Amino acid sequence: MTAQTGLPEPWGQMLMALPGDRWHPRLTPYRLCILTTTLGLGTAKAIATQKGSNVLPITLEWIAGVVLFIAFFVTGKYDLQTNDDTASHSYWSWIFRTDCMEFLWSLLSRFGYRRPSYSSGERELVSEVGEGPAVTVYRLMVSFSVVCFGLTKATLSYCGRSTSANWIEWALGTFISAVFYCVGLYENNTHNLYPWLFEHDHSTYFQPSAVAGIYVYVTLLLWAVIISSIHTWRIALNDNEPQVSVADQRAGPDAVPSAWETFHDKTNDFTVSLVFLISVLFAFAVFVFMTAMMWSEDNFSRRLLADRRPTPLRRARRWASSCVGNVFFRLVLIWEKVMGAKKQDPSIPIIAQFPWTCCMYPSSGEHRHQFSRRVY
Repeated sequence: MTAQTGLPEPWGQMLMALPGDRWHPRLTPYRLCILTTTLGLGTAKAIATQKGSNVLPITLEWIAGVVLFIAFFVTGKYDLQTNDDTASHSYWSWIFRTDCMEFLWSLLSRFGYRRPSYSSGERELVSEVGEGPAVTVYRLMVSFSVVCFGLTKATLSYCGRSTSANWIEWALGTFISAVFYCVGLYENNTHNLYPWLFEHDHSTYFQPSAVAGIYVYVTLLLWAVIISSIHTWRIALNDNEPQVSVADQRAGPDAVPSAWETFHDKTNDFTVSLVFLISVLFAFAVFVFMTAMMWSEDNFSRRLLADRRPTPLRRARRWASSCVGNVFFRLVLIWEKVMGAKKQDPSIPIIAQFPWTCCMYPSSGEHRHQFSRRVY
């Protein structure tokens, strides 16, 4: 039995070996309620789903995902207050101030175990000013785990592996969430514990990558909208009208489409085409605007400008911009050559109107000088 903690030898040495053995968070009834409901309802839902029940998992998910989430979200601001903020709502402040570990230590003291010496005071939260919250290792771990587990569950669900998806959901929604919640309680410690996990800001390294990732994602989404709109538009316009049989023609003029019905169909085709055209133009305009914002010096690499050295990201961006510009101007020169040749001799075939060699590499000195000045 150790003299510092009063616990048996293995447990006392383990507690004293902890890096932050002088500070531990309070286990209040509010936090204990969050842990127990997360573990209990999540495990019950996973077991009920595994047994094939349909009503019980939906009921538990509605209770845990809607009712309890709203209740914990509304009352969570009282848990973030300091120990001195107990004047308001004193009739229920014990839920957020009472440390349940004190009852455990008092119970263990009756069996000869002394309470270990540590503090539980939490620092006051200061509103973060600047461009945004700090990108710490703890927050990155939480974000990446949610994304990875969510994609894994979606993939397994689409592949028809409901059992694997159920236990992946239990691992993320119950076990991993409880672990991250317990680790997050150390974020407001007063002894500066684990600064590499809670204090160091890595936004300088992740902000350009995050902006590039958002740009790529939105770009792919916009092009998906454009392609799907064009495909849907073609299907809508190629919808053949039903053939009128000879029996319908003999039935009378009401069975045969009249001129007004034909005009109505053409008007619908024009309206559908106009709507799809406006949608495609709007999506393309958003894509052009995002590209301009992405490649601007002030918005994309603001923090990289502090270091004037040619970083790989800036070199790659400049190389891509120069390549795109060169290709664009060369296409313009090709188009001018083609149109000039067409005006001089309209009988020239289309294939002969593309002087690729002389357009890409002009022969005369004057044209070479104009080409280099316009392109570079």
